[in-house]
This record gives sequence, structure tokens and C-alpha cells, in this order.
Amino acid sequence: LVLLCGKASGYSGRRLLPMAASMELIHTATLVHDDVIDESETRRGLPSINARWGNHTSVILGDYIYSAALLHITTDGLGRRTLPIIARTVLRLCAGEMREIETAGNTGLSEEEYFSIVRDKTAALMETCSKLGTMYSPANLGIKRRLIRFGEAYGVAFQILDDLLDIYSTEEETRKSVGQDAKQGRMTLPMILALRNAGPRHKAVADLILDGDPAGLRPMLRDLGAADGTRERLEFWVARAEDLLAPLGEDPSARALAMLAGDLRVQADALTSRTE
Repeated sequence: LVLLCGKASGYSGRRLLPMAASMELIHTATLVHDDVIDESETRRGLPSINARWGNHTSVILGDYIYSAALLHITTDGLGRRTLPIIARTVLRLCAGEMREIETAGNTGLSEEEYFSIVRDKTAALMETCSKLGTMYSPANLGIKRRLIRFGEAYGVAFQILDDLLDIYSTEEETRKSVGQDAKQGRMTLPMILALRNAGPRHKAVADLILDGDPAGLRPMLRDLGAADGTRERLEFWVARAEDLLAPLGEDPSARALAMLAGDLRVQADALTSRTE
């Protein structure tokens, strides 16, 4: 995202390379910590750090990677402009995660509250990658803002797809532990929509969600229209991301960004048969 947004906005130099690498390190650190929180056993098709070496090692390693990312930026002389942006982003990531933990098991969580959490815990990272990518570009402010907003829209759609994958996919496909949302009591978008549509069945649906069994959730999400509703919202955010890129025309990097967004749609469509 850093490199593509830089190219899409007209930057061709090498100053974005350390920023792109640092953002990937920060992303990796969040995954190491997430696996501790979720008690996940696999990540990218391999045993997670916590499954192999324990939570203590995982927490320290995640902190180490965060620090390495920040040091990498300051060593390359980019810290004055980028560190405040990245620090605010990490604060948003942590705040979003804490709010998600705080609302675990809350069957009254609204769709608006869900999207507020998602913008912090997921979309903030991708929005910042897009912002950093445009930092040195010669493009006008309007193009830069569109690319930054693309990052946010892409991040929201990414999280919605992740909600679906956690329920309908397998560990072999995702190469990470699945079913963690239900086990941790997280109110993801499919669950929120199911509860909203449940009517007199609200308590029974809430009890099923709190049982934490993904297999038991699937027919309920189908019957209450929650799976279809989730895919509709994912389509909204993907279409929004694509529309934001429209003024960039046939620029190769903009097309690559559009393909990233479109791939989320393709993956969601591939889950359709599993919700029927």
C-alpha cells in the first residue's frame, strides 16, 4: 500500500522503501500480539510464536519488532515527519483492540459501534500506509486525500471479509486459526446483523453466539439474512474504494490498488455456497 500509493500519486524515488518496510514490521508485531490474545495456534500455515515458544516470548518479540520498525525509520532520517503519524496509528490500533476486548460478549453492540472499532483496529493501519505513500508525491491534495480514503475503505472491507472467513473458511485455506471470533466472544458484523434481525428469537440467537461454536452459527446466519447482509456491506466498501481511484484513470499502480480491493469481493463471493 505504501509503495503503490506513492507510485499512483506520482512519486518515483526510494524514500518510501524504509517506510514500507517499517509498516510491514508494525503489522507483523500486531499479528504476534493478536495470536497471544486469540490463543491462536497457527499463523501463515506455521505454528504461531505463542504456540511454539509461549506467551512471554511472543509479547517480548512483538515489542522488539515494534521497536525495530521505529528505529528503522529514525535511522533513515525520516522520523521527524513520520514518527508522529505512526505513533498515533499505533495508539488507534491499541485503542481499537481494547474496545473490542471490552465489548466481547456484548450482544447489544450496534453496527455503528462495530464500524468505529474496525476503523481503529484495522483500517487505521491501511489508511496510514496510504498516507505515508503520498507524503513525498507531487500530486495535488485532492488525489492524496482520495488515496488516503482508499486505504480506510480497503481496511474496513478487509476486516468484514475477515469476519466471514473466520466463520466459513478453514485453517487450510486461511493458513491461520479460524473460529477465534466466536471463541473469544467478539461481536463481528455477521453476528450483529443476526441479532438485529432475530426479533423474538433474540435470546436464543444470543445464547448460540455466546456458545462460541462457528459451525452452529452458520445456519442461523443464513436464516436471518446476516450472511447476505454482511456481503452487501463488504460490497459497499469495496465499491467505495474503487470509486475513490476513478480519477487516477489507467495508472498501473492505481489499477493494482483496485485489484487489491476487487480481490476482497472475489474472496467473499467464493464463500457464497457455504452460506446457502
